Amino acid sequence: MKNINPSITWYHTIDSTNNEFLRNPDDFDNMSVVAADFQTAGRGQRGNVWQSAEGLNLTFSLFLRFSGAEEAVRESSFSPLLASNQFVISEIVTLGIKDFLAIHGIDAKIKWPNDIYVRDKKICGILIENKLKGNYLDFSIVGIGLNVNETYFSASLMNPVSMKILAKKDFDRKECLVELLSCIQSHLRSLVSSSDNLKESYLASLYRFNEEYDYTDCSDGSSFRGKIIGVSEGALLKVQLCDGTIKEFAFKEINYII
Repeated sequence: MKNINPSITWYHTIDSTNNEFLRNPDDFDNMSVVAADFQTAGRGQRGNVWQSAEGLNLTFSLFLRFSGAEEAVRESSFSPLLASNQFVISEIVTLGIKDFLAIHGIDAKIKWPNDIYVRDKKICGILIENKLKGNYLDFSIVGIGLNVNETYFSASLMNPVSMKILAKKDFDRKECLVELLSCIQSHLRSLVSSSDNLKESYLASLYRFNEEYDYTDCSDGSSFRGKIIGVSEGALLKVQLCDGTIKEFAFKEINYII
């Protein structure tokens, strides 16, 4: 797969970079990027609001377009991708962000399905919104909020951290964005080749992988101890309990006790 030079549009203020793509998706090319100094209605996972101080962090969305199953692969689009395989987008993006942080001396882990943690603190959140066309993806909008230069966070945020806090220096956000997109693009090659190495790399990068910790089962509020041993073909989190039982959890069905 040849590299596609991302087209980056910067806004000072916008409601949500994801929303900008959702409004008129046909107007955007593959690998288009919308970034903003401030979002008035930034969205995170679970319907949460994404909080970010103006001009200090990276808040942007990446647009990925796919060819349909019945059409020739368009030069500006990725090959057809089955909806059942859409978790590959999370794997690609999280590994790209992890690689970018490693360049700057920050050892990060992926908290399933797609948050980025440094030890027990969150440095990046990701919101992926997929549009389907039959059994295939039409496009994906990958919203990323990366804490870059912020050092004072709202008390309502449980465990935030930033690149500046960890590296003890300021970063140029626009330079970081170009570098980060390059890291993500290096993993996008997995869309046209075997993704076995991608899955292995994702598992090896999982936060709390193969270690015993306490969790909450959101279905009944009960606490249990177990260790994450993998991710199923359906992108469910596989946890082995102390008695050897293996349970699988969908998003919002398990809570990490930190």
